[in-house]
Amino acid sequence: MICDHECTIILCLAGSLFSAGLKGVVCDLINHSMVDVIVSTGANIVDQDFFLKP
Repeated sequence: MICDHECTIILCLAGSLFSAGLKGVVCDLINHSMVDVIVSTGANIVDQDFFLKP
């Protein structure tokens, strides 16, 4: 999907994944331009780790 420039990659997050220790994975996907859109539940948005730099 990354090689197909006509493809839009959507990352869907449900639940408080950052508290579960997956913040680094999500940050790596963003920093390496591996996702185009993020759709998230409120649990990730209000999680205190969301507002901290990796």
